[in-house]
This record gives sequence, C-alpha cells and structure tokens, in this order.
Amino acid sequence: MASVLNVRYLSWQNLKESRTRFDWNAVAANKVSDMSKERITRLPIDWYNMDSKNYWRNQDTFVSVDEIAKVVELAVNDWNQVLSTSKRTKYLIFMPWEQYNNQIVGFKSACAIAKMLGRTLVLPHLGYKNPNQSLSRPFSDTDFVPSEFIWHPFEHYYDLTHLSKHLPCSFTTFDNFHSLNDGQTLRRVRYHHLGDKKTSERQLRDYYQNIARLQFNSIEYDMSAYFHLSAAEIMDLHADDDTQVLALGSLFWYYNFGILPPVKYPATEYRDYMHVEIYRRVTDSLVFVDRVQQRAAHALDGIVGVVAGNGFVAVHIRRGDYKEKCDELPIGLLERCATTLPYIRNYLKYKFPNTIQRNFLYISTNANKSEVSEIAAELGQDWGRVFFQNDLEDVRNASFLESWNSDGIESCMFDQLICAKAAYFIGNMYSSFTRHIIDIRGVSNSLLF
Repeated sequence: MASVLNVRYLSWQNLKESRTRFDWNAVAANKVSDMSKERITRLPIDWYNMDSKNYWRNQDTFVSVDEIAKVVELAVNDWNQVLSTSKRTKYLIFMPWEQYNNQIVGFKSACAIAKMLGRTLVLPHLGYKNPNQSLSRPFSDTDFVPSEFIWHPFEHYYDLTHLSKHLPCSFTTFDNFHSLNDGQTLRRVRYHHLGDKKTSERQLRDYYQNIARLQFNSIEYDMSAYFHLSAAEIMDLHADDDTQVLALGSLFWYYNFGILPPVKYPATEYRDYMHVEIYRRVTDSLVFVDRVQQRAAHALDGIVGVVAGNGFVAVHIRRGDYKEKCDELPIGLLERCATTLPYIRNYLKYKFPNTIQRNFLYISTNANKSEVSEIAAELGQDWGRVFFQNDLEDVRNASFLESWNSDGIESCMFDQLICAKAAYFIGNMYSSFTRHIIDIRGVSNSLLF
C-alpha cells in the first residue's frame, strides 16, 4: 500500500515476550475450551484453539526507547535525503554465506567495514539449510545454495534493544531498508571469489534476487580482493564507491581487524580477536533473544543438579562435510582438524586424569545418529555421564521439540550457550562454531584439539 500510494513507510515490532503484559483474567472469563492455563500461556501458540489465540492477542506492549530511536533516526535521515540528495543515507548490504557460524563471522567484518566507510549496515538475513530440501540436485553438496535455506531477519535471533545500544556501526533492519528502497534497482553487486565450490556468481544472483528481493544491473568482480584485507586495502576498494547501496558478496573474514602478522593457511595457532576493540564491541552486542536464553538456562539448571557443583566439561566435535575440508590439510594438522574418536578419548583422558573431573561430559556435535551412538559408547567408558542436546530434560518435552527442531540456528545457539557455561571447554581450532563459543566465554579454561 505504501508503495502504491508513494508513502515512505517504516515499522517497529515488539519481539520480546518479556516486554509484553498479558491479561489472563480476560481469557479465563471467556474460556471456550478445556485447555489448561499452563498450556495456554506457553509457546507455541495453538492456532486451532481459541483460548490460546485469545491469550496471545490480549496483550499490552512496552515500547523500547532504544529501538524506536533507531527507527526515528532512520526516518529523519530519510527525510533529509528527500530534501537534499547530498545528505542521502549510504548503505552497506552483503550476502550471508554458508552456515550460521560463517554468517556471523561475515557480519562482524560487515559492521567494522560499514563504520570504516561511514555507511549504514543493513542487518542481514540469517539462515539454515532446509531439512526437508531434496538432496538430489545437479551440483555438489558442498555448494552453498541460498534458495535451499530457510531465512529469518537478524532480529529474530539477536536482541534488537542490545544491538541498538551497543552495535558500534549505524544499522537498519532489512525490512525498513527494503521499505525505503522498494522498487529501486541496485547499480551493481560487487563480487570477490573465494574459490571453487565456495563462492560463485550464481550464489549472488540467487541471494539478491530470490531472498533479498533486490534487482541489480550488473555484477562487477573485485579481482584483487580475497579475505583478511587490511583497512587500507578496504578503503582503496570501497571508499570512493559513490553508489547509495554498496552491495557485496560474502564478507567471511573479509577484514583482518588489524591482526598482525597476516593470517596464513593452514593455521597453526588460534588467533584471539577479542582484544581488538571493534571486534569485541560487535561481539558483545550480539545477545541472543530471550527464548533461546531461557531454554539454555532451563537446561543448565538441570545440569547443575546432576554435577552437584563440580562443574562440567563440554566438547565440540565437528562432523558432516568438515572431513572434506580437513583433508586439504597436511599430516600433523589433519588429526587436529578431523578428530577421530580414539584421538578425542585419549586427549580427554590426558587433560582430565582425575576421575572426579570426568563426571559429566556434554557433547556439542552435528554428527548423525549412528555417529552419536558411537561417540556416547566410546567416551562413556571414561565418563560418568555423556550428554547431547537431545538428552537434556527440556528437549525431551514433545511441545518443546515441535518448535525447537525446526530451527537449525536456535539449536546452534543453544549448544553455544551450554558450552560457554562449562567449567572447561574443548573445541576445534579450525571451526567458526568453536570460535563463537570462545568469544562468549573467553580463552580461560578453553582448550583446543
């Protein structure tokens, strides 16, 4: 309607249940079913039950001043742009690439670059592969195909109030960016190649046209750009770009955050970026939404009851397509990347020789069911209890599973929060999933295979 009427349109929505006041009395006085109060007041909404729907419809919202201020700021800037083209807002948008962990690595670079260039970052989509997607397709499974992912707005997973207060770069939600730029065609999308079966022009077209719903005139190649670029190199590439929307491809480790000496591959050591101010500020601004934190908190309460105050050990075991990536490494590093079960078992026994320490072991892994059984059997020989995400009490709840298993990103976040609270964490040096956990918990008592 706004587009048809040529009206500038922005929106805000309360995404936090904690900022919502519900009126149970209004529902109780007009109940039409025998559904219990406990079920009515718990998500997910039962769309086939009138009492459930009425409870979630009868609510008052507390407005976030910080979030509204961001929308007002965007509106003022947009109005100034209408009055004077010299004051127009310049945006930076990019393609989130591969799985969730790499998408967040790219986001951290994007925010730093947007601040560097004086542009407003468009919060990207975050996506996970559709579990129901057919595996029969004419290209390799290692290819990232955006249209095979399920995508949600960034603020669906990260607290928008915290972002509004602490994210060091100027930003807008994707919906508001799209509303203000509806119908406009991007002059170009700039693309840098990260290698065969990693990035492709096809990915860019798929994401921008089918996911972002943005049309563009051309794709231009940045031949000298790869990744881990310095600030000077980024400025040389993009500072003079006069397009209103700087549209880029993957920004996975696009910026080196000033870390010296330059990173070389294959890596032989873990680089901690949290001492770099811009990286730390972006990372600290990324707070998971309430529903994810609450689920993890409930699970942690159950773990605390089991371990009786002795703390627990968490391990990240990367599987799936990771073996193929590890095969590119030389002997000596390969074992640390593609960790075998005997290697993991011996490592844990060496690091935790005291049987009291080997009480409770939490395993975060993307292994399939048969591999999970093998892991549990092998490591269970040395540990009192070996737990996986599906073993935790909350996850056994059927209604919880109904909404939980449908989202691959929330499952990752859940595991990261559990691992971040462990007394000791052992991760994989070559995994971005491990990096996010260490960014949350710090390097203290964090070990790497």
